[in-house]
Amino acid sequence: MISAENLLIENTVMRDTAGTPPAAGIDFEPNHAGERLKSCVMRNCLTENNHGDGYEFYLPNLTAASEPVAIRLENCRSRGDRSALRVITGNAEADAVRGTMTVAACRFEQAQRNAVVIGRKPPHGMALTLDRCLIAGCAAGTNVFADLLLTARNEDQSPVGGIRLADVTIEQPAARLWIACQSGAEYETFVELSGTVTLRQPGAAEQRIALTPAWTSQTFPPRFTVRVPRVAPALAAARVVNNAAGVQRLAPLRLRREGTYLFHAQAGAEVVLAGQQTQVGRYAPDAKPLIVRAVDGRALKSVPLPAFRERAELRFTPPATGFYTLEVNVGANAFTLLDATVPVAFDTSKKAAGLIASTGSLYAAVPKGTGLFAFGVSGEGDGEGVKATVRDPAGLARWSRDVITLPERYTATGGEGAAGGLWQITLERPARGGFEDFRVEALGIPPYLFLHPDRYWTF
Repeated sequence: MISAENLLIENTVMRDTAGTPPAAGIDFEPNHAGERLKSCVMRNCLTENNHGDGYEFYLPNLTAASEPVAIRLENCRSRGDRSALRVITGNAEADAVRGTMTVAACRFEQAQRNAVVIGRKPPHGMALTLDRCLIAGCAAGTNVFADLLLTARNEDQSPVGGIRLADVTIEQPAARLWIACQSGAEYETFVELSGTVTLRQPGAAEQRIALTPAWTSQTFPPRFTVRVPRVAPALAAARVVNNAAGVQRLAPLRLRREGTYLFHAQAGAEVVLAGQQTQVGRYAPDAKPLIVRAVDGRALKSVPLPAFRERAELRFTPPATGFYTLEVNVGANAFTLLDATVPVAFDTSKKAAGLIASTGSLYAAVPKGTGLFAFGVSGEGDGEGVKATVRDPAGLARWSRDVITLPERYTATGGEGAAGGLWQITLERPARGGFEDFRVEALGIPPYLFLHPDRYWTF
């Protein structure tokens, strides 16, 4: 289902779907923000023995600018599906659709895995209520899957939240966790959970659990206890250091999907930036042109990206001395900035730089007198890790971790940044497990990770 309004589905059986993903009993999946799911009701329906989920609502293509959703499942049933119900939305303030979704008096039975999966849904997004629902006999024979799974991506800006479980009953085939959270969030992983859950386990007294803020914070404690804020200094105050001449080779770190490089250039002096697109897995090429923009967003130069592994060279003569951005979008593939004639950096002022399967060192300029600051590194979970080492300006290794799959952090709290200087973060293949997607960011200091140690700016 891509787009619908005033939709009623009643007394319908959807069973034995297999083959092309998502292989769900029914899948609501808008393709773009202009589509809608408004006044959509399913009543007295059954999904059964589907290879995918029973009722799937994949909504990240709807945003805060979309028509608010209005969805209701009433007296519906799922039996023997992979999961009974899956709801996924966007996460950031501008990316999460608004509206309401109510699942009332539904029965979710004998799911092969988690009964209910809720992914990326932030508290400022659509209000989601499970009202008087029954979850029974799910994930029989295993203790791996919780009945309710909350998930988020490592790059998500907000915790999962805004969910009400109103008199939900869970009957487990074996004693295990009834709720779990898979999230790379740094602080609150889950907030604004309310309602009551009745839990029945074999051989144990019935439990009635009130989902209070205190229960939520105890069940989902923050990963890091010390908060280190992102900072965004005024670029006009930057002091640029350029101790290298001509074209310089950069750290060959592969940017995944899309991102932005920030660079500094002198008026009238030609800038040369060269890189290449590389394939990830078997993803087809889906690259947009390389675009240079002024800091106010005006596009100043555009160059098409050639085929995989062919050199892409962008030459640009800036109209004024200052900062510019290089905008990259290669779909599901990767891009490496190989050479440059100017100081250039990943900007992590809004989120971590997303990289893939590549090694090298990045550099961060710590201003003199800095107190609390941190470098964060994260793999992708599920066995995708990275090794990271942080060195101070004297070359002393202050922190090193191997096989980082979930967010880890070096936090400088003991005056390590007081002298200022250029710190180094070296990223390497982990000792074991996969080496694919990972992320790195700077917190509490100017959020720029430089690709060459002799070209940077500081404040």
